[in-house]
Amino acid sequence: MKYILKGQQTQRLIFRKIQQSDYDQWLPFFQDPMTSIHWVEERQTPEHACQ
Repeated sequence: MKYILKGQQTQRLIFRKIQQSDYDQWLPFFQDPMTSIHWVEERQTPEHACQ
């Protein structure tokens, strides 16, 4: 997958590739069932999806 915005930034955001150190910040997002309600792919456990 190509990261089109990688290395770019705006006044509020810096776009970068997700890193292993981001795990604790992303886990609550993946634990919330509403964040994936429209995903069509097979769902994994939140811990596995976050990795």
